[in-house]
Amino acid sequence: MQKHTFKFNISKRMIKLVTAAILSYPFGNFFKSLHNAYWFTLLGALIGISTGLFLIPYLSDSISFELLAYRLWWMRLHKIRPYLLDSSTILDGRVVELVKTGIIDRSIYISSVTMDELDRLNKSSEIYSRRVKRGLDSIDKLKSLCKNRVYFLNIQKTPSSIREHILDISKKMQATILTLDTWITDNARKRNIAVVNIHELSMAFRIQILPKEMFEVVLSKQGKEQHQAIGYTEDGMMIIVEDGKPYIGKRVLAECTSVLQSTAGKIIFGQYIKTITNDA
Repeated sequence: MQKHTFKFNISKRMIKLVTAAILSYPFGNFFKSLHNAYWFTLLGALIGISTGLFLIPYLSDSISFELLAYRLWWMRLHKIRPYLLDSSTILDGRVVELVKTGIIDRSIYISSVTMDELDRLNKSSEIYSRRVKRGLDSIDKLKSLCKNRVYFLNIQKTPSSIREHILDISKKMQATILTLDTWITDNARKRNIAVVNIHELSMAFRIQILPKEMFEVVLSKQGKEQHQAIGYTEDGMMIIVEDGKPYIGKRVLAECTSVLQSTAGKIIFGQYIKTITNDA
């Protein structure tokens, strides 16, 4: 994996201190030329330091904000509807597969606020550190797949709410949010902001089996009830087959009797019909 540094998390304090130190010298010399006194030179140096600490960063923040505002205006003018990724999408990683299919064929934007959030998660625990590492790998893959269509928005002011920031910036960009966050999904739809929930998308593309429909499944283990056996579809959906226990390890034909929608997804209940042999 390419080693990442969170370039959006560079300490602004250090930049201010360096700028202040540089400006203290010319300001001090200028005031010394006006009055050859130690305290006057010191006053000039203090003014230079103050300029470096407050004025220059303020101007740079203002310039960055104006450039961002111009970019958002330009995108709205040309009716460009890019995608905006939040941290949940980056950590999940399935967006890479979506790009490979060609479904996502427009520019992808990531806010510096999201990158800062990943940085905090990376430092919070070992579990999150592994997930962040996978997420950064996903960003690398997106850069390689999209060929100069992955951009970072450098947001100077830290928002009070990251979720609200995602909604606000997507509305200004007229971007489609890619997320797995239920709160963002629900609130984006309430505010008429385009949003795609990757979890919902994956559920929509699962194999559809309806009551009375015949299907084949390989039974892999015993179910909770005495005569039940459990199998799975290719996309991971659980199938419980009545009278399937004697046929564990085999491919069987079953008839769907009912479909249960649970918090974990759909569960298909079926009735064993016959075993599928190699000759069939």
